[in-house]
Amino acid sequence: MQSNAMIGCQPTRQVPRQVQWVIIVFIYLLGVLAYSVFYQDSMFLDGDSPWHLAAGDYIRSIGAIPTTDPWAYTNEGVRWYNYAWLYDVLISFAHSLLGLKGLVALNVLIAAATPALLARICFSSGAGILATIISAGMALIFLKTCVSLRPQQWSLLLMAFVLYWLYQYQRQRKATVWLIPLAMLLLVNMHGSFLLVFVFLGAFWLEALFLKNWAEVKTLTLVGIASVAVTFINPSTYEIYYSSWLLITSVMGPYIQEWQSASLSEN
Repeated sequence: MQSNAMIGCQPTRQVPRQVQWVIIVFIYLLGVLAYSVFYQDSMFLDGDSPWHLAAGDYIRSIGAIPTTDPWAYTNEGVRWYNYAWLYDVLISFAHSLLGLKGLVALNVLIAAATPALLARICFSSGAGILATIISAGMALIFLKTCVSLRPQQWSLLLMAFVLYWLYQYQRQRKATVWLIPLAMLLLVNMHGSFLLVFVFLGAFWLEALFLKNWAEVKTLTLVGIASVAVTFINPSTYEIYYSSWLLITSVMGPYIQEWQSASLSEN
């Protein structure tokens, strides 16, 4: 992670900061244009998109987070673990304030932010111009499946911030690493991918341990403990782990879009 040897590119120290930001802004604007032109009309083709909006409206209308699915037919009365309740409420508020077109525009702006932030991460981790453009360009293409109104889009941006803060701490010892538990608090109430944060933390922790960087090991351990603690701040408390396991092992697992392998195909 600390190596500056990137294929076909210069080390970060030789890429002027102004050039870095020009590339990052260009990638962001390209993402906004691409997602607006090619995927705006398909945002609601996914059945989950209007469902999340309806769930947010329902939560706001009753002033509580339901424990059973009000629209279930075959599973009426069965315990409902709504991982995305916070996302549902947020897009419901956005829809009430901005309207449908405004919500779509907000969705596009957030979708384009992830590849742009990945470009910033590339520069922060030691990549040069070519590697950064290739990486961010691939992200623009493969993240097309997340442009629909679904919570994984917002969670991907939050996880990109987690990686960015980890690299900032590793290379510059910035205290922004302590923002990770805050990101975890949002993720655990937004999408089941919160578990991936532990993978990121674990990778950086193992590298620090291998390099015998005890100060970094200590800090990342404390950040990890704080991140575990905040995962219990959700409507399901400790059951969030059990419900995540149920989802991962369910018969629907192979059909969940964001769990599929990346593909250039539209099918």
